[in-house]
Amino acid sequence: MKNIPDLHLKAIEAVKHFQKAESLLLKIIQEVDQTKTFLEMGYANLFLYLTQALNLCEAQAYTYSTVCRKSREVPALRVAVENGLSLYKAQRIVPVLTKENQEEWISKAKELPKAQLEKAVAEVSPESPKRDSVRSVSRARVRISADISDEVNELLKRVQVLVSNQRKKNASIEDCLKEVLEIYLEKKDPLRKAKRVIEKKIVKGGVVTVQPCPGKVVHRHIPTGIRHQVFVRDQMRCSFKGRDGRICGSDRHLEIHHLMPWSIGGRHGLENLQTLCHAHHQHRY
Repeated sequence: MKNIPDLHLKAIEAVKHFQKAESLLLKIIQEVDQTKTFLEMGYANLFLYLTQALNLCEAQAYTYSTVCRKSREVPALRVAVENGLSLYKAQRIVPVLTKENQEEWISKAKELPKAQLEKAVAEVSPESPKRDSVRSVSRARVRISADISDEVNELLKRVQVLVSNQRKKNASIEDCLKEVLEIYLEKKDPLRKAKRVIEKKIVKGGVVTVQPCPGKVVHRHIPTGIRHQVFVRDQMRCSFKGRDGRICGSDRHLEIHHLMPWSIGGRHGLENLQTLCHAHHQHRY
């Protein structure tokens, strides 16, 4: 019998270290999620923390976050990962795994080859829409991948016809998206609206009020004009600063926060107002 090559033995040893590292990282990520440490560091959610702070690719971040949260519901899943189950297989059974069927599915994940496991999951849980993805394909181009319903597809086709008729040439999906997005942003974007209102007042020689006028009843509701100024100043992004000085910068689910709470005398002055995402606004309290 020939001796086993040293290189093969090294590969086996490396796999063991890799599996231990995966398990340890999963455990740490679960604690980061439970303690909301990512908020302290200036990230609006766990996924951003994984991709931006830990430099995981989107696929890795998605796998860790889904397995992490399912492990909170079904602790046996993390135990299985600690005992050698690959994260990939663990992630594949997340859609069907429950406390009631955990023995069955964790056993299948350990025993079945990848293709058979995927087929078994698909039979129980038909494939749901895939996660949207955007990736660079050149210096100034990106490729968008997304599953859409038949209804949305019909709407897109209709827009394509209208844009083609307007331009008197066939319009691409990109042409249609640009037309629709510009119209929507012009009507709905709070930042554009705020800039237009402020510029209009300046052109007319008006004064943009920062503080409520003396003598008027002061309400908890922030006056629209002041909200506009806060959003323009903060560029419609969360201004929360993490422990390492990182600014969150999220543009999702924005709210205005009183640095000195309204309940103890804080007012609507610009210096007392801050744009925060919902997660960091909740974290402030």
